[in-house]
Parts: sequence; structure tokens; C-alpha cells
Amino acid sequence: METGEILSIILPFLQFAVAFIMTALTTPAIISLARRYKLLDQPDLHKEDISRKIHKNPTPRLGGVA
Repeated sequence: METGEILSIILPFLQFAVAFIMTALTTPAIISLARRYKLLDQPDLHKEDISRKIHKNPTPRLGGVA
């Protein structure tokens, strides 16, 4: 195998590993920031009609950032 072939096999796994580690490290920090600054999605506990929100506790809204 040539170096280019080996790199083309290893590179996707390396990219996945870096993305996984970055996500695992930043998600708790983002959740903490959302709770600190009260960027939470409140559940609809008092609505009589059927709500799309199914969570029972306030949920951080910055999940897409991490």
C-alpha cells in the first residue's frame, strides 16, 4: 500500500475521532452555560391541549451549538 492509500483509509476514522472528542468535551460546558444564563425551554405543564413538548423539566436550548 502506498502512503496516499493508507491516509485515505485512516483519515475518515481520525476525523470521526476528533469530532467525537470535541462533542464529548463541549456538550457539558454548553449545557452548564445554558443553565447559568437561563437559556432553557420550559415544559408546557399547564396547557390543556396536546403539546409538542414532552419534557417534564426545563431543557437547555443551546444543544445545537455543541
